Amino acid sequence: MRGARQARLESGNRLEVQIEAGLPTFYADVPRLETVIRNLIENSVKYGGEKAFIQVQVNRQSDTVVFRVMDDGPGIPPEKSERIFERFYRLDDSLARVTSGAGLGLAICQGLVRAHKGEIWVESTNAGACIAFSIPLNLYEAGDELL
Repeated sequence: MRGARQARLESGNRLEVQIEAGLPTFYADVPRLETVIRNLIENSVKYGGEKAFIQVQVNRQSDTVVFRVMDDGPGIPPEKSERIFERFYRLDDSLARVTSGAGLGLAICQGLVRAHKGEIWVESTNAGACIAFSIPLNLYEAGDELL
């Protein structure tokens, strides 16, 4: 991440990154994708706590590249999984009350992903949380402006 602000991890956090070998080149606004990934990692730290295990996976699925940020924290209740992308929405539980933030991070992530013609969603997990987003491989065509 050239010159980008790094995601802040706690000393007890573990971060594992898995990138599928042989991913094709795709066109994207790198600083904006870094913003999305950084925000998702910081949310994992915030809600997963000082000993959170965080995984970032990047792989190809059909005509998209899919990024997943997973943690072993308390997770996201299924009934709230769509609302977390709304501006100013925060989970209403004791964990959300002890963390800072205005509830804009995931809404911003959604806007940046959609600007890339991608999608962002919560994936169901047995434990913890997983937020995934996809970026189409054919985002850029000759003559198109990127974002």
